[in-house]
Amino acid sequence: MRQNAFVDDRHGFKPAMSMLSHAATFTGLLLSTWLLISGTARLRIRRLAGAGLVLGFVFGIRPLTAVAVAAPMGLFLLYELAVSRDRHRTLRGCLALVAGGLLGVLPVFVDNALTTGHPLVFAYQQGASVRYGLSATSLMVSDSTLALLSPMAFGWGWGWIQGGDFVHALGYAFLLIPFLTARATRHDVLLLGIFMSVQLAYLGHGRTGMHGFGPRFYYDVFFCLFLLTARGFACLSAPGASSASIPTLDDGSEAAVPPWPSMPPGKRRNQSPAFILTLVLFLSLTLSAASSLPFRLRDYTGYHWIFPILPDAVAAQNITRGVILLEPSSFQAWILAAPLMPGRLDADLVVLARGTETETLKAAFGDRPWYVWSHRELTPYPEVTGVMLPSTTTNTTPPGP
Repeated sequence: MRQNAFVDDRHGFKPAMSMLSHAATFTGLLLSTWLLISGTARLRIRRLAGAGLVLGFVFGIRPLTAVAVAAPMGLFLLYELAVSRDRHRTLRGCLALVAGGLLGVLPVFVDNALTTGHPLVFAYQQGASVRYGLSATSLMVSDSTLALLSPMAFGWGWGWIQGGDFVHALGYAFLLIPFLTARATRHDVLLLGIFMSVQLAYLGHGRTGMHGFGPRFYYDVFFCLFLLTARGFACLSAPGASSASIPTLDDGSEAAVPPWPSMPPGKRRNQSPAFILTLVLFLSLTLSAASSLPFRLRDYTGYHWIFPILPDAVAAQNITRGVILLEPSSFQAWILAAPLMPGRLDADLVVLARGTETETLKAAFGDRPWYVWSHRELTPYPEVTGVMLPSTTTNTTPPGP
């Protein structure tokens, strides 16, 4: 169930393909949460240190999200410390997580200090106009975002069920089952806390993140919805079981499926009517999402007028070596050029901003043809093409300092 939820996540395809920061943040937070849960289950110090280290790395990608996730994680650790039978070892685990977190954020602070002159000032803050603070529309935006998250995350009933309110509520119905049936574990509470903490943190954000990519600020913690929904289906398949007999997120507990508690010895839960009905329900919902996935993704073809026309133009002219100049103010042009940018100055094909063609760059890359991308056309750039070095030159060494 958990695997199917991740596969059917239509919202996850777009940030990953568009090179946004959310796919990396999602992966980092999922890994950090797993390390935290498995580390506290058996007090594995190295896993707890790893949880903090990964969370520190995430801070360098999306700081507000990382801080919002750290808050419920900290409360979870305090609870573990309070109920632990070995408080000394649990305290060591807490300190290991904190130490890992500090180690993870250290490169971020160093980078900020070298880039902006202050360890807590990020480079994008120099140009961004985002202000943090509650506004009159904060709750309204949060309410509409929560309604949109469910169909974006699951897509259940999309095109099959009429009535938007029901479709919105359907995605949250199953993740609430462990709490409504009083069978929620501390890990369920942790996942719900992470999800709600991010919601609260972005109440004061100056932007909503709502555009063609959907509520992208909250994609980072979609894994909480997926795992809690899987837990809800597990509880639904065993209505008479206690929380102890339902598979949880504890390390190693997923390998064993407990017997159906009300069945005779030897008859397992996967033969029970409740399990079969739950499985049919889950497969039906998954089928509705999977069947709508192709045409829902097709809606984003050419979003923001983005087509692979620049790479196609390069291929059509058989350009494998050269310099392409882009207008610095055209974000669309830079998105188009993303597949062409390996991030190395010694690459055969280099992409530069128009207006930066200084004598130093002309000398460094004068051994190759120059082109300019303008008005959706790729044409030779005569200012540099006219002073090209002989084509037999193969030196690709980047200029020295």
